[in-house]
Amino acid sequence: MIIDQAVSEFLLSCAADGLSPATTKWYKSLLSAFAAHFQGQTIERITPTMIRQYIVGLQERPVRYVNASQKPQQPGGLSEASIAAHTRALHAFWGWAEREYSLKRNPMANIRRQRTPPPEPKAIRPARSAFSIPTGA
Repeated sequence: MIIDQAVSEFLLSCAADGLSPATTKWYKSLLSAFAAHFQGQTIERITPTMIRQYIVGLQERPVRYVNASQKPQQPGGLSEASIAAHTRALHAFWGWAEREYSLKRNPMANIRRQRTPPPEPKAIRPARSAFSIPTGA
């Protein structure tokens, strides 16, 4: 099975299984880049080393929003959260592919899920109270 076709079938499966359109779109945006990178390869020939090289390539990328329709390309690499998102999408895809195509091995099986740091707390603005004491009176 060619990777492009497998990703298309995965996205169809996501929609058929009732995942939200936003989730399916999220998978499509992340997995399309993966499929483009391995264009023409069969899923049986993709190895853990190849996937690790792909992830390291994402980590070393000097720009973000490459081929993205929503924003122009910008300098600065991908965030830790973006790398972790790619890794999560790859785990979901390969877990599905292993079951769907009865793969002998899942190339993501020994690749750790990356943790993202907790988000920074947002600043709290003091609320205006209806019972505030007027000043200067």
